[in-house]
Amino acid sequence: MDENGSGARRPPPPPPTTAQKRATPPPTPGVRRVTATMTVPPASRPDSFSGPKPAPDQLQAKDGFRNTLGEKAYEKTKAVLRMLCRISGMSMQQFLVSQDALILRDLASGQDSQLARIEFAGGKPELRIYFEDLGWKSEKDQRCREVLRACGALDPTLEGRLKMLVGMNQIFIGINENEVSLCGAGERGGSSLSFFLHVQ
Repeated sequence: MDENGSGARRPPPPPPTTAQKRATPPPTPGVRRVTATMTVPPASRPDSFSGPKPAPDQLQAKDGFRNTLGEKAYEKTKAVLRMLCRISGMSMQQFLVSQDALILRDLASGQDSQLARIEFAGGKPELRIYFEDLGWKSEKDQRCREVLRACGALDPTLEGRLKMLVGMNQIFIGINENEVSLCGAGERGGSSLSFFLHVQ
């Protein structure tokens, strides 16, 4: 009965429209939604060739390294590092960059050491990765053969040249925009014998 006592009934409320949806039911007890999280390393850490998304400072270091070395040489450097990982058991996450240097991280201790600095030979940027800095000073012959084999350049007809290379005091992999080569020199900074490498 309404307020006027007429006895007329109120019409029933209209059914809910599509805009008035029911609230989403709470999750079943005991069921948790799992979301992945990613830890961004400290900004002071140099940029890695792989791993978590780098922080802005690391992106600047990576861009600086790439710009100084050149895009082609940068891509060649990544191919060389992948090859080194295949023959030595190292990980790409051990290789980092600063503005002008390639850095090697010891995963056991977490310590970083400079592996190679961008140099300018004849006005062109070049990166030289010395066997000595990789810890390969006492196994030059074995490592030279592994590098050449990995790049399809181990040719029995070049055995004499290879022995001359191994006999040199300093052995390094040189990377520039035009080529990658396995080189021997009497001292750092010099070069007198080389094998061209095809890396990918």
